[in-house]
Amino acid sequence: MAMSEAMRLKILDKLTSVIEEEEATQLMENTPPFDWHEIATKDDLAALKEWAEAKFDAQSASIAAEFTAVRGEFAEKIGEVHKEIGGLSKEIGGISVKISEQTRIMVFTIAAFALTVCAAIAGAVLFA
Repeated sequence: MAMSEAMRLKILDKLTSVIEEEEATQLMENTPPFDWHEIATKDDLAALKEWAEAKFDAQSASIAAEFTAVRGEFAEKIGEVHKEIGGLSKEIGGISVKISEQTRIMVFTIAAFALTVCAAIAGAVLFA
């Protein structure tokens, strides 16, 4: 059980009646205000360090495994996106060809219509 401050002062008073006050004060200052079994030893600290390092290593390995899995998933998704982009590129190329064909037909149609109108106007002027 931890020693209360009141108990420490009571012991200090009794000690000063047996030994000198300076020595009694020095003795009480070097006596911890807690139980001796609460003091950590070098072995306790070494065991704690070992446990903490093992725990840290296990967590690091777990995190590394998760990152590896995420990287794999990202690589897979990026591959799918590249395939989609490739498909869209082919579709855009096909649409571009169709637009070119339609533009060519429209230009020739307008030219033929304009030529027909010009010929009609010329015929009307010449034969009028």
